Amino acid sequence: MASDTLLNFFQGRKFWITTLAVLVLPVTTCIVGGWVYYLERSQSYQRQTSLDMVWQEQTILGTLVADQHTLTNWSYDLGHGAATANSDFVARVSGLMKDEQAIVGVDVFDADDKLSTSIPKLELRTHRQPAVDDPTIAAARARSRDGGRLVFSSVVAAESPVWAMVLPTDVSARHGGTIVAYYDLNRFMEQTVPWWFIQRYDLGLMEADGHLVVLHDGSLPSDIDRAQTISFGPPGSGLMLKVSRHDRDSWWAVIGALALVIVLLGVLVVYLLRVLQRWLQQRIDAQRALSDELRFREAMENSTATGLVAFDLQGRIIYVNPAFCRLVGLSAQQLVGLEAPF
Repeated sequence: MASDTLLNFFQGRKFWITTLAVLVLPVTTCIVGGWVYYLERSQSYQRQTSLDMVWQEQTILGTLVADQHTLTNWSYDLGHGAATANSDFVARVSGLMKDEQAIVGVDVFDADDKLSTSIPKLELRTHRQPAVDDPTIAAARARSRDGGRLVFSSVVAAESPVWAMVLPTDVSARHGGTIVAYYDLNRFMEQTVPWWFIQRYDLGLMEADGHLVVLHDGSLPSDIDRAQTISFGPPGSGLMLKVSRHDRDSWWAVIGALALVIVLLGVLVVYLLRVLQRWLQQRIDAQRALSDELRFREAMENSTATGLVAFDLQGRIIYVNPAFCRLVGLSAQQLVGLEAPF
């Protein structure tokens, strides 16, 4: 019987081998496809991250270099003793500080390291600007004065982290005067980092020793070594910017969810096949019971000595047993379908 053959297939090893093969193929395809998609997206994100970081690095560098050149050009007259040099310098720097609010102060020191000009004036200084005699700033001034070059100080903890750019008033001479521009690093980050960059990345400004100076709108991962690093300003600035994507772990979650869905789908398919197997077994059992019952009734009818004949509502013979056929001497094929008179 076809039912027996089908049941034997379901109960045999071939069925489970076939089921396993049917499940493994789509599961493997989904996993491989998901992994390839993850790799492609990951590489795309890495390219985008690299471009964004280069852009951000150039933006910060361009801002600091522009400030350096501006202050150097404006201080040229200070080094040559022009009559209105000081007042012109103060006016220009005041305008620069209004446009670039990350600069909270500018001090000018002479060759003897004496303060000659302070913007704003000393009596108007706030806690955002370090003291004139701060040892960290003084050490940066000494390095700039002795080397006749641009120097960046270490971060000074004031009301907010402050960082100083120190440059000589006359780049052609050593042991001359110096200009100190004080940067509020919180404001500087707000000024140079655009909103779309903050939406994509967590930022942390750190010193060379790994000390976190500014944590900008987010939190760096615990495994901070995996965060990418870009330089903050010109070489020798002593600061670096750690950048980490917001969605750094989301794709692993997607892959895990996909794998879980595939496994659950496989379990559901196996469960449905087991239900189908049980249903088929019940149906075959019922068919066998009916077949046994019919064979039993047929045996009973064939073994009786009494002739039996059945008619339909129109009077036609629809059934005769072997005893009746023997009584009349005709076969069942000759009698079934006859109607009166016989």
